[in-house]
Amino acid sequence: MQRYAIDKTCPIGRGSFGQVFRAMDRQTIQYVAVKQIVFDPLKDGVPGLGMREISNLKALSHKRVARLIEAEISDEGIIHIVMEYADMNLQWFLGITARNHGGSAMPEPLIQRLSRHLFKGLAHLHANGIIHRDLKPANILIDEKQSLKIADFGLSRIHSVPCLPASFEASTLPYRPPEILLGEVVYSGSYDIWSAGCIVAEIVRAGELLFRGTQPFKSASQLESDSYVLGYAR
Repeated sequence: MQRYAIDKTCPIGRGSFGQVFRAMDRQTIQYVAVKQIVFDPLKDGVPGLGMREISNLKALSHKRVARLIEAEISDEGIIHIVMEYADMNLQWFLGITARNHGGSAMPEPLIQRLSRHLFKGLAHLHANGIIHRDLKPANILIDEKQSLKIADFGLSRIHSVPCLPASFEASTLPYRPPEILLGEVVYSGSYDIWSAGCIVAEIVRAGELLFRGTQPFKSASQLESDSYVLGYAR
């Protein structure tokens, strides 16, 4: 990692099981994002999630997906994942845009543009058999051209046929599908489709969550919020 001057004074994000820092590439004189996952090489060995994230990123190549530049595992027990850098994520962008528009929604052409970018990136993931499992505005990058890129693949996994059981507590609660809230552990790319729909609704609503549970970190509260918005089965 001698190629990169990593600024550790202020992390730019916390991904799944790691911190993300801005760094300067000394060769290209361009900013990059460096995710660091710390582990104990003697006690734990190399984390499977970190290796899965690198493997899944290597399988992807699309302008709507954050690009992997390189990855390295040090003898000291640190996984470095170097990716392209963007000035902000969608969560920050929605907050800034809402303030600039007096709390009202952003222009419709921009809503359409961001939604189109999101689903094009997601289509590429699913075409390569990868489920993201943690889509949310904080994991989506926005560059200076207002182009969207899906990032943070720490919880991603390969979609197998037939579907194999997996964790039902992967994604952040407001973006978790109802069947997962009910404990389903066999799922496919439809998991991401629900999350993406929640994100599009949040874009339309100027950053306001579509499903806001009254008790954070409680699946039952989140399910009640989903039912309140969508209606109850009869």
